[in-house]
Amino acid sequence: MLLAVASALFIAVFGSACSLRRVHMARAQLASLEGKIEQFRLDTGRLPSTLHELTLPGNAGLGPYSRPSELRDPWGEPLYYRVLNARALSASPDYTLFTLGSDGRLGGSDDAADLLVPDPDP
Repeated sequence: MLLAVASALFIAVFGSACSLRRVHMARAQLASLEGKIEQFRLDTGRLPSTLHELTLPGNAGLGPYSRPSELRDPWGEPLYYRVLNARALSASPDYTLFTLGSDGRLGGSDDAADLLVPDPDP
């Protein structure tokens, strides 16, 4: 009986730690991809129209900026990218990059929360 309780407690703590680790990995992945999008913008004078465009070789030896595997979140789902103003070269990102979290649905909390770049609530 004691072994069963200890095992259940270990599984709960270990599962929570794994969930938190994936959230941290997703944040790091979004930050890395944000840098790659900005490098693409600096090199080409525009934002990529899709994330897939970051995986393609460009003109003048530029690119690829990312590997296809980097376009999936730690839960194995695709990352989402929406261009808000493709022509803008301002300091503001003009795009949103996000993951839907562990549940793959909009909204949620904890590890199921959506993670966005730029973060609307810094």
